[in-house]
Amino acid sequence: MTKHGKSRRRIFVWAFTLLLGATAACGDSDPVEPPEPPIPGLVVVSLSTPAQDDGAALFTITGPGLSIIQTANANYNLAWRLVSGTEVRILLVGDITSGPVVTMQVSDLRRINEYTGITIEVADRTGALRGSVSDRILSFSTSSLP
Repeated sequence: MTKHGKSRRRIFVWAFTLLLGATAACGDSDPVEPPEPPIPGLVVVSLSTPAQDDGAALFTITGPGLSIIQTANANYNLAWRLVSGTEVRILLVGDITSGPVVTMQVSDLRRINEYTGITIEVADRTGALRGSVSDRILSFSTSSLP
């Protein structure tokens, strides 16, 4: 065998050994566990408001797997529209105070930290729009209603 042939053979053996080592290393890895199935359930949306005379509020809530929205207080009238699978618009009318305002069915309770809500407009009980709504805060929980 020529000197050139011996060099090629060494390179081939070296490359083949590396390839076998890489293949063996890949085979020894831990198997990937399948993701846990989603846990559908009910999320309670609560409002924090400094006013004692809010009469109507318009909210937008975003998050994964939104579906059925219901009032959390029998004294509130509710209208809602599912804009997409991740956004819902909610109109709430009544003597609105701080506390639970609506409940919503979601596809996975473990993703509750992905929900956000903003207050778009608020009117007092005479129908006058509030100048600012930045102090109306929505929060989300899986706890049961009082």
